[in-house]
Amino acid sequence: MIKTEKREFENVSNRLKYLRIKKGITRREVARIANIDHTRYGAMEREGVSLQIRTLVSIVNKVYKMTLVKFFAIKLPKKKRS
Repeated sequence: MIKTEKREFENVSNRLKYLRIKKGITRREVARIANIDHTRYGAMEREGVSLQIRTLVSIVNKVYKMTLVKFFAIKLPKKKRS
């Protein structure tokens, strides 16, 4: 995987995790609402698998009630350095 692609995928994974935690729901709940397998969703969030755009749209629309534009506009908190 090219470095840029990896960073972009991390960007998506971090956003999914951030929104899920902010909403206070589990990975299983996200998967159930979006009608996808919970192990696959967990892998998406951990960057273990790539995801199709239609899957991302389904998650963002059904679970978080937002568009992809709004999803990518979210400002993530800065990671604390150790």
